[in-house]
Amino acid sequence: MKAWLFSWVRMLIVGTVCIQLILLFVTEEQYRKYIRMFLSLLFLLLLFRPLLSLGDLKERLQDEVSDWSAKWDYKEPLSGRMYADGREDSLVTEAVRQKLREDITELLQEEGMTLQDMDCSIHLAENDAAITALSVTAGFSEERTGSPANAENTLKSRLSRRYELSEEMIRVTVRQ
Repeated sequence: MKAWLFSWVRMLIVGTVCIQLILLFVTEEQYRKYIRMFLSLLFLLLLFRPLLSLGDLKERLQDEVSDWSAKWDYKEPLSGRMYADGREDSLVTEAVRQKLREDITELLQEEGMTLQDMDCSIHLAENDAAITALSVTAGFSEERTGSPANAENTLKSRLSRRYELSEEMIRVTVRQ
């Protein structure tokens, strides 16, 4: 018991020192508040880590954090365009589509499935790209079996949260 408590306190101290070092090197004030918020959330996770080991909270939290961070990863900033006439639209759309394919492939691997086909509609705004419709076809990998209907509902719910789309805009097909 003492070893576990000592390890936890040591982890908190090291985390606090690392957070302070990171904040020390952030010089731009406009980013400082966002970095401070993210590091505060990280410190709270370290603080409550022992409580997460109860039940399946650790896995659920990991899924939520993964969904939250992936939601921002696929967006491609458009403000640094070289051409004002939209010549880059197809390149940006393809880059977002490629990032989305990689992200969905990783998500399906976590669920024990493989990506067979993906299609999406992307709307380019002034500063970012937004997914307006998503279609995913997946298959169970060899080691996983289960109900395709349950897998479709779970996957549709996760994709809806991750990409901030209504479930009506997402079509998921899971094959055996």
